[in-house]
Amino acid sequence: MTVSTQSCAELLHRLPVLAQLKRGIRRSGTTVGTSVLTALATLDGAPAPAAPSAPATAPGAGTMPDPSCCRLGTLADQLQVDLSVASRQVTQLIEMGAVVRVPDPTDRRVHLLRVTESGHREIVRARDRAAEQLATRLTSWSEDDLQTLVSLLGRLQSDLRRTDPGPDPGGAPPGTVGPTPLPSARPISTESRP
Repeated sequence: MTVSTQSCAELLHRLPVLAQLKRGIRRSGTTVGTSVLTALATLDGAPAPAAPSAPATAPGAGTMPDPSCCRLGTLADQLQVDLSVASRQVTQLIEMGAVVRVPDPTDRRVHLLRVTESGHREIVRARDRAAEQLATRLTSWSEDDLQTLVSLLGRLQSDLRRTDPGPDPGGAPPGTVGPTPLPSARPISTESRP
């Protein structure tokens, strides 16, 4: 089964509406900027795959990293932003009490980022507000139509990740299609600065 390049061109033409919709919904009703909210949601939405074991010679060998934490560099990669941009976003999240820095048990020179209960509550509030706003804009849609769109977008995201040819010359990590779940087996941390 193949698809036509004309259909793919039409899809590419229509995809930006999703980003516009997301920005518009996230912007309304929150004091947190869209990019900061995206960083918090990315940190908060990390699945917890099995963590690799630490090398036997590493400090804290045998200690598994906390799957609810991740490193700053990993967050920057997932958001497809420069490390300095991610650092500013994390600073804002820390100042609002949504994220804390914790020592990495396997490398005390490194700090990991963890979403606080307050941060989790902010994400739930933001998602609820966004869902309510979206529902008011989709009153002519049936539940079946919306579920079909959700399913097809999930399939598109999965297929694009699966067939990713490798690193993007522009710097996006392989398999990245928009903000992706963080591999929490490799905690996000900030490097301790002397």
